[in-house]
Amino acid sequence: MDNASVMVGIARLVEQRAENPHDQFKSGS
Repeated sequence: MDNASVMVGIARLVEQRAENPHDQFKSGS
């Protein structure tokens, strides 16, 4: 795998993790 592909994969994971907390807070409240 190229470094570019790895960076894109990590970026997507970071975005998903950043969005999850917001969804949990909305569901909790």
